[in-house]
Amino acid sequence: NHEDERKILRLREKVILAFKEVMKDWPLNDADKIIGIYGSGRTSDVLLNIYGKIYGEIKAKIYYVDSSKESGVYKHLNRRIINIADLERYGVDEVVICSNRYEEQMDRKTKELYPHIPVYRVYNNCKFATENVLTNNFVEILCNYRKIENEKKKRIVLLGTPEYPNIGDHLIEYAEEQILKSLDASCSIVEVSNEDLHFFKCRLRNLIHRDDLLIITGGGYFGTLWREAHYNEALSVINTYVDNFITVMPQSVYFSDDHMGEFYKEQTVKAFNRDKLKIYLREVYSYEILKDIGVDEEILEVIPDIVFSLGQKEANAKRTNTIGFFVRHDKESIIERETYDCINEYAVKRGMQCVESSMQYHSFIFKENRMAAIDEKIDEIYNRYDLVVTDQLHCMITCALLRKPCIVFRSKSKKTEGVYKWIEGVDYVQLVGDIDNAIKAIDNIRSLEYSGYSKFDFNDEWNKLLKELKKVI
Repeated sequence: NHEDERKILRLREKVILAFKEVMKDWPLNDADKIIGIYGSGRTSDVLLNIYGKIYGEIKAKIYYVDSSKESGVYKHLNRRIINIADLERYGVDEVVICSNRYEEQMDRKTKELYPHIPVYRVYNNCKFATENVLTNNFVEILCNYRKIENEKKKRIVLLGTPEYPNIGDHLIEYAEEQILKSLDASCSIVEVSNEDLHFFKCRLRNLIHRDDLLIITGGGYFGTLWREAHYNEALSVINTYVDNFITVMPQSVYFSDDHMGEFYKEQTVKAFNRDKLKIYLREVYSYEILKDIGVDEEILEVIPDIVFSLGQKEANAKRTNTIGFFVRHDKESIIERETYDCINEYAVKRGMQCVESSMQYHSFIFKENRMAAIDEKIDEIYNRYDLVVTDQLHCMITCALLRKPCIVFRSKSKKTEGVYKWIEGVDYVQLVGDIDNAIKAIDNIRSLEYSGYSKFDFNDEWNKLLKELKKVI
């Protein structure tokens, strides 16, 4: 009720005031300072996000500080990680300790090595972490929702977005956000992550109005492959909010050939048999799957993966003699270790090196840190490699947008093969089925001239999508 809501918001204000007092002397808004953030991970991300909410943009140059990692080799949220032994080498002026568990040890070590460098602490031996304070909780959704309500704006609720480490899914959210922001100045977006959707289901039901436009984020999770992590939540939304218009952004569909697949086919047909529903599929295979199980074709439409809407970049002609090897390590993976060994052998014989990487980030990604994590991965692909070999769909799409030569293997669910059809005329991205064809494709792609790389756009498709969305605002 409204009284409970007011109590929660008053408590939030008290928490903000407490953090404001703790952080008031931090020099993060001084553009002339170089600050070491001791600790790189979820706790430091939360604290910097809270600082940003209270004091605005961080203007100081930031290095993350680690006791075990080599300086300059690793990054976190597109900022360099340096070793504690190298603070003076990198000109660090002051240090903020962001760990609650190791705060005492970090404080002692810093003062032993650099007694002249000021050190700021947060917890002061209190073991209560701030991971879910002012970040990733229902109160933040509530505040955003009420703010838009007070501004008399139309709400678009974007549901099921990622805060887990998959960069591809974060690219999807970012592209969707850009599309939705171009719809109408009188609309505002409320983002509800997949985790929020799971934990705050009942609270959200009391918050969402029947005239809100609900958008279910795109991806490759419709069906049984990721049913427990994602598809169950999507079905719940479609079944629950029958008075709202719901748009599903470009998806791929996969049903296993067993009793579970049959069960979810039945649940899907039942859930999709409703008014005010539009489902976009990003490849024709998924369209045919839904059509064949009995979903009304009137609510289905095929358009490209939404990440393509971000547009192409000019090719980077700088040669690094490095191949990036980006593969999955989950239930969708079909590439064996021997594939990497063969490509690595190929690279060594030609005076190159093969580097293993992934579209999985090394830590949890909060909404506030999404763009930094995306930028870090894009910088890696664009600047580090001459060529990328992958079985990850959004690695392929990223390479297509960056005009980076890419060999892509078919996936378990056919989604990569299906999405590839949108760009099958692009010369610098080639789909293969086995290692022999991969080696041949690498030789073919390496012979191409950068100036001749293909261009593409799907503006007609994006205009059609925008037109359909405007009808239901």
